[in-house]
Amino acid sequence: MVEAGLEFLSYALEAPAARRLFAMGILPPARALSIEFLHPMVWDQRINIEVSVKEIRVHSFSLLFAAHNTDSEATFRATITQVCVSPETKRPVMLPDALRAALERQGGQHFHR
Repeated sequence: MVEAGLEFLSYALEAPAARRLFAMGILPPARALSIEFLHPMVWDQRINIEVSVKEIRVHSFSLLFAAHNTDSEATFRATITQVCVSPETKRPVMLPDALRAALERQGGQHFHR
């Protein structure tokens, strides 16, 4: 799920996510993670993960994940909320305009991994 989220952000930002976010002067730690397992999975099972923007707020954003196995059975649903913080103060800061615009462009679209 973490890899899918980074790929989604890299796609949205049109560059490697970590580098772009650091260049914007922010760190994006997770504030909340929720996951609901819907169907058993086994080790090394191939799954498809769909990522979309769930919510964009002043200091944070949330991504929604929906995973399916190769038989199209839903395996899990998850949400992660990440907060933009200053590397210096470790306090929340506003979403940079470039990040907000990239997330808004993805609104309503689904990224498949």
